Amino acid sequence: MSFAPSLAFAFEIRAQIAPTLHVGHGDGERTEFTPIVGGTVTRPRLSGTVLPEGATGTAPAARCATWTRAG
Repeated sequence: MSFAPSLAFAFEIRAQIAPTLHVGHGDGERTEFTPIVGGTVTRPRLSGTVLPEGATGTAPAARCATWTRAG
C-alpha cells in the first residue's frame, strides 16, 4: 500500500527586496546578496510582518546554489 501526502495552502510571503549587491567574484563567478527590507505573511488565520533583517543570495554553483538568512 502506498501513501500519497496531500498538499494544502499554508501561507504566502510577499517580501520587499532592495537592489541586489554584487559582493564578490572569482574566475568567471559572481556572488550576489539581496537584502530583504520588509513585507507581509498572510493566510486565512495567520498574518505577520517580514522584518528588515534577512537576506538571500547566490554563490558560484560549485559551492552553493542559493542561501537565505533571517535575523
